[in-house]
Amino acid sequence: MAAAIAESLYFVLSKPLLTRYSSMELNLYVTIPGTLMMLPFAGDLTHQLASATTPRLVADGARCQ
Repeated sequence: MAAAIAESLYFVLSKPLLTRYSSMELNLYVTIPGTLMMLPFAGDLTHQLASATTPRLVADGARCQ
């Protein structure tokens, strides 16, 4: 429920910004800070990705669809 409320707030609050910024710019300005805020929760993700084999990455990607 909280995710639905957050998403609807995002849509309502970002609508006026689309008059000032293009959709690509707005996407950039939202995605980069969101990514930076998630980095502390990544843990050793970079180490896990570096040591992952291609078949494992393909299998995990197929499971997500």
